[in-house]
Amino acid sequence: MDSSRTGDGTDRRPSETARTTVAARVLGVSPNTLRSWERRFGVPVARRSPGGHRVYDLGELEALAVGLQETGDIRAAVARTRAMASTTPARQVLTAALRRFADDAIIDQLERQSVLRGVEATLDELVVPAVEALEDGSAELEHAGRVVRRWCELVARLQPPVRPDAPRVLVQEGAPATVAVATSAVLALAVRRVGLQPLVLTVATGPEGWARAVRITQARAVVLGGRDRGRLTAIAERLASAARPPALCLTHGAVLDADLDVVRLPPGTAAAAQALAALPGPPTATSPGDAAVA
Repeated sequence: MDSSRTGDGTDRRPSETARTTVAARVLGVSPNTLRSWERRFGVPVARRSPGGHRVYDLGELEALAVGLQETGDIRAAVARTRAMASTTPARQVLTAALRRFADDAIIDQLERQSVLRGVEATLDELVVPAVEALEDGSAELEHAGRVVRRWCELVARLQPPVRPDAPRVLVQEGAPATVAVATSAVLALAVRRVGLQPLVLTVATGPEGWARAVRITQARAVVLGGRDRGRLTAIAERLASAARPPALCLTHGAVLDADLDVVRLPPGTAAAAQALAALPGPPTATSPGDAAVA
């Protein structure tokens, strides 16, 4: 990615342009084919970055890629691209695929954007806003949670192994057909990418189950989210009563019905993961008092 300038001289952010090799990858062709299309059809249009590199507009690439996927013909795709605004937001493309239950298109868009933007930017700028655009409680949102979770698991498997002694973070999975079920998977991936070991549990595990998991894993932190205030409060109170409690962190607009010492994670999954990584380390040993409480 490079910073470049538009035709009117305004700056483009690095995530809005792609060099030739990446642009060709997005479209599934060779760089030579990409340049041939530019000569023959005038699309996609290459500009020069301040460093002299050829860069392509991300919105135009996305529109052309969607056109190729839907028509299978470069001429038809070019015509479609010209008919659309070249700044078609990637999140609108992703949201549309989520609403169509189009698994292959969803995964393809996520893969393409993670190459163009990086995983963290894809999670924060595209995945979360696209999921949030779906109606709460809808079939589309429930299905989106499953697909996003599957993609996050695929990405996690491609990451370098987490150190066996890396601190654990317990992350609460949201209920089906809620935004939290997707954002919890997104956060677990971001936590892994900063070198922590995520463990995902549900509120159905219950306060004693959470306490047992914390005791066994010596978790650095517990992340609670969602809207089930009663269950969240019961879990948080149980964990806070331990002799060596983990840091209690809240996200996804979670609210407790108790006055406890909590950490409100910053917005954005990458920022939240960094905040978790900066917390004090977990206890190194379990005392008799911990065993009695847990």
